[in-house]
Amino acid sequence: TGAHAALRTAGSTLDGLSRSAAMFALPPLAGLAAVRPRARRPVAGLLLAAPMAEWARAWRAGRTAGLDPVRWAVCRLADDVAYGSGVWAGAVRSREPRAVLPTVVRDRAGAAPGGGRTGARDGRTDDRDVTGHAPGPARTAT
Repeated sequence: TGAHAALRTAGSTLDGLSRSAAMFALPPLAGLAAVRPRARRPVAGLLLAAPMAEWARAWRAGRTAGLDPVRWAVCRLADDVAYGSGVWAGAVRSREPRAVLPTVVRDRAGAAPGGGRTGARDGRTDDRDVTGHAPGPARTAT
C-alpha cells in the first residue's frame, strides 16, 4: 500500500541519515551534545537509529553473533566512524571536498529522491555513474 511504501521510505531515509551522521559528523554532533543538554537525546537517537534497526533485523534472522544491542551499536558506530575518518583523511589529503559533500541526483523526470539516487556530483540525470559507466553487470578488474 501507499502508506507502507511511505513508511519504508521514511525508514530508509532515517537509516541513511543515521549512518551518514556517524560516519561524517560524529565529532561536531558529540560536541553539540556536550554543550547543549537538550540536544543529547536527539543526537543519541540519530546516531543509534541505524545500529538498532540493523541489530533488530539481524536478531530476527538469527545473525547477531551473540552480540547484545549495546555491543552491536558500539561496534557499528566504531566501524562507521573508522570509515568516515578514512574518507575525511582522503578528502583532506587530496584537497578534494566532494567526497564528503552530500549530493542528490534527480531522475530523468526531475523528481527528487523517493526513487532518487546519490553519487553523481555533476548534475547528470542519466543512469551513468561518476566514471561515465552505465549500470550493468559487475565489471571485474583485469
